[in-house]
Amino acid sequence: MVELVKFCRRLAQTPPLEGEGEGRLKEWIRNNVTMTFHTASSCSILPKKLNGIVDPQLKVWGNIRVADLSVILLYVGSHTQSVAYALAEQGWVILVDTIMKAYNEK
Repeated sequence: MVELVKFCRRLAQTPPLEGEGEGRLKEWIRNNVTMTFHTASSCSILPKKLNGIVDPQLKVWGNIRVADLSVILLYVGSHTQSVAYALAEQGWVILVDTIMKAYNEK
């Protein structure tokens, strides 16, 4: 947070922000500040007949696996980082289990 405040102070001393009135500052913000977000639910875990992309084993109709926020069905009402960590951990468990089963079959 300290570094962010330092950066904001330096930024405020550069054109077009330096010495500008509030109206110009609001105009600059409207024209230059954007929001970004992580696309979620683009590869939802659903049955194929319901247009799902990923199965419960995180497989995309074949051998590739997806373990990111694109597989969640609904948006979460909290910070998505914890959900991403949980998906990564579950993906690791699934992957290790798959590898161990293949190893034990040999």
